[in-house]
Amino acid sequence: MCYNLCSILQRRCDSLICEKMKNVVNYTKTKFNNDLKKLNLTASQYVVLKYLIQNEGNKIIQKDIGEYLVLKHSTVIGIINR
Repeated sequence: MCYNLCSILQRRCDSLICEKMKNVVNYTKTKFNNDLKKLNLTASQYVVLKYLIQNEGNKIIQKDIGEYLVLKHSTVIGIINR
């Protein structure tokens, strides 16, 4: 009986922690997206720019960006053209 109660309490605690973590993630994501809107950027464009900055001085082709983002060539072209 004690084990069952502990198990139930643990699941409830885990659930509350997960809910709080979800709230933090959602708040952070919303703040990040609002900041990007001010710069007229999408999240995907931001990641591409970050990748380019991190690899400054290296020869980078669209294929490299696609592999880094795990996206198809056509999707990468769409991100870059925006």
